Amino acid sequence: MNRIVNNIHRRWLLLIAALNAALCWRGLISNQWMLSKQGMDGYEYIYHAFAFVRESLARGELPVWNPYVFCGTPVLEAFQYCAQYPVRWLFAPLPVTLTVNWMLYAHLCLAGAAMYGWVWYRVRSGLGAFAAGAVFMWCGPLLARVTSGHFVLAYGMAWIPLVFWGIDGWQRERRARWITLAAGGAAMQLYAGAPQYFYFTALLAGLYSLWSLTMRDGKIKTAAGLLAIYPLAAAVLVPGWLTAREALRAGGVPAEWAATASLQFKDLLLTVAPNFYGGIGDWSFWDNEHLHEMWVYSGLGGLLLAGVGLAKISAREKVRLGFLLTVTLVLALGAYTPLFGLMREYVPLYAGFRSHGRWTVYFSLFVALLAGVGVGKIVSGEKIPRSLTWSFIGLGAMMLLTGLLLHSDSLNDWYRDLADWLTFKPLFRQNLPLTGQRLLAQIQSAEALTWSGLVALTLGLTAQFGNYGLTGLRAYGLTGLRAYGLTGLRAYGLTGLRAY
Repeated sequence: MNRIVNNIHRRWLLLIAALNAALCWRGLISNQWMLSKQGMDGYEYIYHAFAFVRESLARGELPVWNPYVFCGTPVLEAFQYCAQYPVRWLFAPLPVTLTVNWMLYAHLCLAGAAMYGWVWYRVRSGLGAFAAGAVFMWCGPLLARVTSGHFVLAYGMAWIPLVFWGIDGWQRERRARWITLAAGGAAMQLYAGAPQYFYFTALLAGLYSLWSLTMRDGKIKTAAGLLAIYPLAAAVLVPGWLTAREALRAGGVPAEWAATASLQFKDLLLTVAPNFYGGIGDWSFWDNEHLHEMWVYSGLGGLLLAGVGLAKISAREKVRLGFLLTVTLVLALGAYTPLFGLMREYVPLYAGFRSHGRWTVYFSLFVALLAGVGVGKIVSGEKIPRSLTWSFIGLGAMMLLTGLLLHSDSLNDWYRDLADWLTFKPLFRQNLPLTGQRLLAQIQSAEALTWSGLVALTLGLTAQFGNYGLTGLRAYGLTGLRAYGLTGLRAYGLTGLRAY
């Protein structure tokens, strides 16, 4: 039986690796091409930081100090050099560009595999676990970091599912290996150079644990194990923290700067129409922040599957996961909610971070978890709620109609007024009077609504017919997972892959 189960896991994990290889293949064989958009942080900073470490080691020198940044900066203790990160050692013999590309590929696979393992542990469905892994490893917040060159943030995201998997395992079995898994995942976030995700994950893991802790017996032992996770992981933090005390952000960052890159209410539209405001790295004429900080998209197929999962779980879990989904979006809204000021004032260390739109990856995390649960329920023969299918049909029809009207120039005045109302930063407002730029953005928005509308409509109709017995699971597979590819990979093709 164990051999059969292991073979099942091997097939799904190999499929995850193959899909990511298909996405990243060019970067895996070319030393002249990086998996990032030119002119962004991958080319401008990360490449040179990695090259400095490699060249120092090639000369037989320990890379302790980089004299070429400012008046010199420490290397071994600094987070973004990833000099102590074990995963980097695996690819250290490769040329710098291939090192970067293979590390990104490895972390996309890690994100999918870790999510697969967590969901398998919860629902025991191979297809469900694979669907969850696919949704998470290709979610907007993660792929946007690849395109924008924020590689260390992508590394940090990939370890998140292991922390929650370890928490679930400890609460269920109370065996030390689960504490080791969670603490190891958290520590790797620090080695990977992502202290912000280490900190955000700790806060959310605390909420996640506290909620279920009240529902279990043996609370003292369970709580003691959970409380041990982050002290075990935080030992890695000490050198970097001492270095950060000498940096500009020591003692926190100004509230005005911390407020930048907060998710805006208008950006919630990106959950269903990812390119409405333009592509990653483009100076979209009416967006107020860079899209890589705002991209909350997790795929329309992922959302539909997550809706199924949320509808089919127990009432207690429904409240718990619904609460966590809401909390992650509220925290991502940052300066646009009163909670921002309260968190900065009363939560230790919270004032030291900016770009609170980065909370969106946790929204995608729980969407992926629920999507895996949803697939597991469908495989077991349960039907998709009709209220959900009709919601997708209505949403798809509305987006499709609006997109076609934008294409036909019937909503020109409405589009211009909407852009004028929602845009407030001078950098982006300067494009408002430019007719050509506005029309180009309108075409882009129309395409986003049209494609997303078609896919949402297809998903809703297929799920509805599936409920009537027309090869429900297979039909859903063709338009759920592949349609996710249509809106996910196609949308990523417009913004991410083409940006590569």
